[in-house]
Amino acid sequence: MEREEVKKILKILALSQGSYGRLLRDLEEAEQLDPETADAFYESLLPCRDAIDVINAIEG
Repeated sequence: MEREEVKKILKILALSQGSYGRLLRDLEEAEQLDPETADAFYESLLPCRDAIDVINAIEG
């Protein structure tokens, strides 16, 4: 799943779960301060097909 799709999912999840809001905040900060870490996170989610896959990958 592409980077922007993952961010969109996290933004939606952040509305109901504070932990996703914090994850999104930390991820956006990492994009600025530590792009390699942010890239690695997004690359780990490339095989995900949908939001459920993203949630399972993050919480798994």
